Amino acid sequence: EIAPFEDRRFLSSFFDGFCTKTSLQIKFIILILNGDLSKTVLDATEMNARLKSRIPHLLEESVTYYQLDHANIVPVPSDMSVVAVSYYMEKKRIGTSVVTCPITPLLYPLFQTIDTYLSTWQIEEHTHCPKTVMAYEHLLLCRDRLWQCLKRTRY
Repeated sequence: EIAPFEDRRFLSSFFDGFCTKTSLQIKFIILILNGDLSKTVLDATEMNARLKSRIPHLLEESVTYYQLDHANIVPVPSDMSVVAVSYYMEKKRIGTSVVTCPITPLLYPLFQTIDTYLSTWQIEEHTHCPKTVMAYEHLLLCRDRLWQCLKRTRY
């Protein structure tokens, strides 16, 4: 029996094996829409218009890490972005001997630490303080801009 196309839970299965990237993106968006995405700062119950604008970035980031994680061959660092090199170092797929910059190994853990910190921050407790909410949103913006910059930068 074929799943109904209108049922978004099954939508990504139409692309499995045919277009993995599209399938992954659809699954990610479904997790956001269903509120099942607990590892990110985006909580469906707290989502406001400004945080919804992070969805494309989170989608790009998750697809990037998925592709890096499922790569069979690790290219030489000079052919990768700074984000990729840092990720592969954290996952022990690149040794410290091939990376000359002492900051690179710290970048992926930095993003993970920021994400963990921000995911524990309860936005509803601070809605009465606009300065705190603005600082939170500014930290998210800076974090995402840094990630984008490092993804575009070749090692």
